[in-house]
Parts: sequence; C-alpha cells; structure tokens
Amino acid sequence: MRKLLFLSHLLRASASLREILFFFNLFIPFSQIDDGVVVIEGGRAVDVPLFTVSLCLTAVLFFYKSERMSPKPWPLIKSVYEKSLSIFRLRTDRARSPRTGEAHDFFILESPTWVNVIPLTEQGDVVMIRQWRHGIRQVTLEIPGGVVEPDDTPRDAARRELAEETGYAAHEMIPLGFVHPNPAIQDNRCYTFLARNAALQGGQALDDKEDIQIVKYPLSEIPRLIGEGTISHSLIIAAFWRYFMEYRDDAKK
Repeated sequence: MRKLLFLSHLLRASASLREILFFFNLFIPFSQIDDGVVVIEGGRAVDVPLFTVSLCLTAVLFFYKSERMSPKPWPLIKSVYEKSLSIFRLRTDRARSPRTGEAHDFFILESPTWVNVIPLTEQGDVVMIRQWRHGIRQVTLEIPGGVVEPDDTPRDAARRELAEETGYAAHEMIPLGFVHPNPAIQDNRCYTFLARNAALQGGQALDDKEDIQIVKYPLSEIPRLIGEGTISHSLIIAAFWRYFMEYRDDAKK
C-alpha cells in the first residue's frame, strides 16, 4: 500500500488530468490534492493501492477521451435557399450543437459533382492544360476536368471533358476514387479518372469562357512540379496523390 504521491507528478504533466480527477471523485471521494495524497472529506488521508488507482484512471480516461473525441451529428432545424448561381446554390442551414444545445447558422454551397482526368500517353507523358483562373488571377497548370452534367456519369463526363479541352481520348478510363473538395462549406464530390494510353483524336471544342493551352510533361516530373508550386491546385494535387498511391512503381521511373 502506498500513498498516491505520483498524482502530483501527473497533474504537472497534464492539465487535462484535473478534469479526469473530477470524474475520479465518483470512485474515491476527495476534497483536494495535498502533496499528491488523496484527502477525504474531513481531512483523513487514505492509502489506495496503485493498481486500483491506475485501473480507475485508465477506465475514466478511456470513456472521457472517447466521449470528447467523437463528435455527434448536429440536428438540422431548417434550411433556407438564399441564391442560385450557375455553378453554386447558396443554402443556409440552422443546426443545433449536440454539445452546447445552442443553434447556429451555417452557409452551404450546393455544387454539382466534379471530375478530373489524368491523361497518360503511351510514351509516359501527362497531357496537361494551362488556363487563366479568375479566383487567383493567374495562369495555372492543371489536368482536364469539369462538371458532371445531370444526365452524365462521372466516367462519361471524364471522357467528354478530356475530348473538349484537349482533343485526346482513351479506351481505358480507370477510376481513382473521389474527394470532397471542401466539406466545411460544400456538399459535392470530385472524381478522378486515369485515361491510360491517351492519344490525340481531334481538335479542342472550347466554350466561350475557356482559353486553354495544351502542354505535356513526363510523369516523372509531376512530383517536382508539385513540390516547387508550379502545380498548386489542391484538387489536381489530390488527383496525382491518388494515382501515385495506386501506381507506386510509376512514381519511381
């Protein structure tokens, strides 16, 4: 039997243990920590086996941490549509916090599904595009991509965007999964496809808002282009990450 002298060291090591000791009080009542000894109401010190204390603290810590680290769904109170644009629809959701019970407003951009395509030629080059981006007012280096129309599948949209923006086509359109572009404020997905053995089949078919230059880079150059910031579009970087995760050997060539 030992006095709980180690508790003073634990308190200095972790401020969160002060909260845990509140719950520990449910097992062994105490009024204060004095030189690391648990003091019972009335001032009487108690000796508790270290094994018992460790077991209690471990159990309390487990339930305390799991409760704090598992966010719960926010009950939706109402949704109001504020404004609809060609590529976004603004929605205001009022939801109640499961932690505090208070209601808050959240602004959501409802967006159509997007798609990106990594066109890889038989020679090992990636067909890429350079275009002006109005958000940052700069020319960016990207891969072909666009919106999935209501009557499209993501694969169909990938084939269409590849043909329209570059004139290339591929028999193999391999899915590489999807990401959520910005789940904090957007509700959509962005799919990525690998267009294996892409080959030039015709000319571009750009709409009035597009001005796209086609460029090719060796696949082995992509990590460098990302590292130096030449490729800075987050969805393009995510697309290449998915590719290199699936085809690690290609990244070494």
